[in-house]
Parts: sequence; structure tokens; C-alpha cells
Amino acid sequence: MICITGAGGKTSLLYALAERAAAAGKRVVVSTTTHIFQPAEEYAYDRIEVLKLWKQGRFAVVGTPCEGGKLKSPSEEELAFWDEYADLLLLEADGSKHLPLKVPASHEPVVPAACRCLVGVMGMDAWKNSLQDACFRPQLACALLQQGPEHEISLEDMAFLGSSPLGLAKESEGRRFPVVLNKCEGSLIPAAEDLRQLLQRRGIERVVLTAEGRPLVGEEEVYDALLD
Repeated sequence: MICITGAGGKTSLLYALAERAAAAGKRVVVSTTTHIFQPAEEYAYDRIEVLKLWKQGRFAVVGTPCEGGKLKSPSEEELAFWDEYADLLLLEADGSKHLPLKVPASHEPVVPAACRCLVGVMGMDAWKNSLQDACFRPQLACALLQQGPEHEISLEDMAFLGSSPLGLAKESEGRRFPVVLNKCEGSLIPAAEDLRQLLQRRGIERVVLTAEGRPLVGEEEVYDALLD
């Protein structure tokens, strides 16, 4: 079971990892502990449909349909079943309103006890934007950083929030905790490489650079290690 938290590309990463693992022959189930949009093709409304998708070499998305064209989390029993029966269970465990940075509230993220790996995501487009414009729950970020809502986000700020047990690293204790820096394009790539070094100095050993959830050239090895 791998849970994906944070902001700035969780869903893109979720499906990119699922495609990569399924292409490698793994039986993959994708779901959520909160809400995700119901996909048109990969949704499996029961276990038989999951098996059909697996036989086609594809991954399956499971969940309970709800309002707004979304899926909510299956029951704990259903998640436990897929955790045991699938080769890989990928869960989106956080929400961020499509913003690139997030500080979680007291009830977030929603991570099952069985989770062995927590992948934290940050969007590089948060850099140099204000906390009020780029961060979900900006008031919490302001409190952690001791800054006002108009404060311009620095790489040092992102490293602090990314490694803080009150920030992206919440619920990571006792679990593998790699960090994905997404939206690494153009001039943001050198900044992401600098941020990786800052995060590693704060004890986060595995940091991978992606665009739209997929690894940049040269990042494939560390990206695939997310699935180990």
C-alpha cells in the first residue's frame, strides 16, 4: 500500500505510477481515502471488473460513486482485501484544491495503518508565489513559517514545509517517505534540483523530479524505486 499526499500533482502521479507498474506486469489497484474523480475507462465497479482489467494488462480504479462525478473511499474491509490481493495498492490520501502546496489540517492526511510508504508531493510552481495564492490552508502555512499571507515562497520555505512533521511529512514516521517535486519544467528544473539538496539536508534521502507525474530524463531509477 502506497499513499500519496501533499499538493501539486497527486492525481497525475497516482495514474502515472499505476500505468508504469501495470506495464511491468503488476496487478494494480488505484483508490482513495478521501475523494477522486471517477475515470471513464479504468473504473471497476466490482471485483470481477478488476480481474477483467488486469487480464488486459491495465490497472483498476475502485471506490464508491458519490456526488460530483467522484469516488469516495471503499470500506476498510475492501481496502484490506486489495492490499492483500493486489501486487500494488495506490491511494490518494489528501486533497489540495488544485494548488501546488499544502499544510494539512488536524484531520489530514487520511493514511491507513497498513500503509508502508507515504509519497509526499509538492508543485514547483509554488516557488516565488505568495502563500495566499499558492498554498492550500495558507493560514496554517503562515503559522508554521511565521510569515504573512503575502509572503513570497522561497525554496527554503518549501524545504521546511516539506520536511516538517506538521507539514508534508505528517504521518511519515515509521514509513518510507520519498518526496516528488512535480511540474519541473523549463526554469523550474534548476530550482527543483536546488530544492532536492535542501530536502536531503533535512533528512529526506529520496527526492525525484517529475513533470505531469512522470520522471524527467535521468530520474527513472529513483522514480521506479517508489514502487519497490
